[in-house]
Amino acid sequence: MKSLITSITAVALLSLSSYADDITVATVDMTKLYNGYFKTKLANEKIQSSLETAKEQREELLKQGQALVDEYKEITERANNPALTEEARGEAQLEAERKLQEIQEKEREVQQFQINTQNSIQQRQRTHRDLMLDEIKKVVVKMARDRGANLVFDSSGPTALGLPGILYANSGWDITEDALVRINEDAPTK
Repeated sequence: MKSLITSITAVALLSLSSYADDITVATVDMTKLYNGYFKTKLANEKIQSSLETAKEQREELLKQGQALVDEYKEITERANNPALTEEARGEAQLEAERKLQEIQEKEREVQQFQINTQNSIQQRQRTHRDLMLDEIKKVVVKMARDRGANLVFDSSGPTALGLPGILYANSGWDITEDALVRINEDAPTK
């Protein structure tokens, strides 16, 4: 199997070498483009605002839960008061059990709120990232075509082995800065 892969790779490299004169390469740092894109910054601000709102809502739910706990403590103290009649203590114990159930429901509500909020925000981030990368990719491909490049490599990240995806590239091939200017042409002025 290993020799088959080696053979296929060798054939592919030999085939490419005959076309090497026709290959024009461009490189781009997609991470830098993504992070420098004005729409990414705007979306991140909206997501941060959503996180702050969710934090405030969570705090309110926790306050409500704490109020229930305080009420429960009051009721259990009343239920344990020896000055009360047996009937009044029994009613207080039933009320304490109902309050305990309310507390447990509130705990579930808080947990579900956290899970739903986290999932929602993560989904928004994924959707945003995919849309922004698609927009950036279209600009990069158009620029590469305009410059006559027929291959574009992303120079931003390491491979599965932890090595850079591109070990060496002529700096003249890098279109990152030009692409960054192009994707931010429509940025609102402050």
